[in-house]
Amino acid sequence: MRYLRGVISLQRKLRAFFRFVLAALVVLLVVPLTHAAEVEVCAPDSAPGIIQEALVRVRAELQAAGFSVEPAACGQVPVDLGRIEFIPRELNVEIRATSLVSAGTMIQHADLRHTAMSAEVMAVRAVEALRAVLLQSLRSGELKEAAMSQSLRAFIQFGLEPEPSSEPDVLTPETSAPRRPITEPSPRKSTKGEGGRLRALLSLGPSVNVYPNAPAWTLGTEARGIVHFHGASLGVVGHVDFFPARFSLGDGAARGQSWSILLRPGVSLPCGPNWECHLGVLTGIYQVLFSTDDNASAANTRHQSWTVQGDAMIGRFFGLGLGAMLQLRAGTLINAPFLVSSQDDETIVWGRPLIATSFVLAYRL
Repeated sequence: MRYLRGVISLQRKLRAFFRFVLAALVVLLVVPLTHAAEVEVCAPDSAPGIIQEALVRVRAELQAAGFSVEPAACGQVPVDLGRIEFIPRELNVEIRATSLVSAGTMIQHADLRHTAMSAEVMAVRAVEALRAVLLQSLRSGELKEAAMSQSLRAFIQFGLEPEPSSEPDVLTPETSAPRRPITEPSPRKSTKGEGGRLRALLSLGPSVNVYPNAPAWTLGTEARGIVHFHGASLGVVGHVDFFPARFSLGDGAARGQSWSILLRPGVSLPCGPNWECHLGVLTGIYQVLFSTDDNASAANTRHQSWTVQGDAMIGRFFGLGLGAMLQLRAGTLINAPFLVSSQDDETIVWGRPLIATSFVLAYRL
């Protein structure tokens, strides 16, 4: 009897063990069949503030759509549905949306120099790009309809099957007519007009002209107006001295005060969304008025010449298109004036070379 009781107890324990194993197998096999809609949204830690704000907006949008969003660094956590990456470039942001089901990727570029570009616009583009690649995965058959969750169906606008009606369907000429196919526009947005639009740059501020041969310097003001399109620029530069240069000529003293109007062709260089970098050539009319004091008499001489100068500009811009720029130019006068002292035959060649610098307030449109 004891032997039979032991056999029965052992059978009961084996049945309980097999029930536990069977339950574990059911859980392990059934759970993977449900498609977890997990999306990774990421950007480099050094990304500017506009990208960080776009990340917050995208994550909030996807969480509101029913997805579990991973806010970790790119590629650090496993995800099984999609990934959105914001990659900052020199003058724009690369928005990369990837379907991990089919490895399909859509890339868009947001020009940060565009006045209409904002974190909200970037977030909308990112979400729409993810929707497009997931829809493509569904149409290609790599994303199975049976494995789709309710939130995923709603997100990619696939739509649910209409509930069956208790009344029989009655076909009318309007409902039985074949529908024309709807052509969906491509979700990839063109960026042709963003980086190539016509833009303008205005600046005004104090300037210093240096004449090493005198030696002397003047203090004045300089104004610029530049338009650039597709990297090429054309502008006008005006300069006027308010405080003349004072220098010695022989045993006497002399002064020089100048103004110029110059044409500036050049190029704009990529140096970041909040920066402006330009190189150019200045050519135009330069005029200077010399005055010398000889005891009680004063002599004035006016001289005009063409000038050619190289030019470099770099500036940092903040909100509302305002910024500050450092401008450097150096060149020579084509027909430079020669100043000769009548006392000791000392000769000064004015404007060879000519060096100028200015720190100005700038505004870009």
